[in-house]
Amino acid sequence: VCLTACYAREQALVAVAAGAEYLAPYVGRMDDAGLDGHAEAEAMHAVARGLGGGTRIFAASLRTSSSLARLAAAGLDTFTFAPAVAR
Repeated sequence: VCLTACYAREQALVAVAAGAEYLAPYVGRMDDAGLDGHAEAEAMHAVARGLGGGTRIFAASLRTSSSLARLAAAGLDTFTFAPAVAR
């Protein structure tokens, strides 16, 4: 199960409680909406780890390689991004 289109760290609580394998924050879309998508994704990761559940953060809507690197440095390891980001 993947809880998708997540925009708030509180949704990590729901994902872990429901036993979801993945929670997918749309980092780029959060940034577009004036939120700090990276901070939210990192906080979701911290919540999931803190609760000891197996839920992994599947960071989506990544638009730059620096975004991917920042999240990887914070411990996230599952991503989806456009081919242009990989170039």
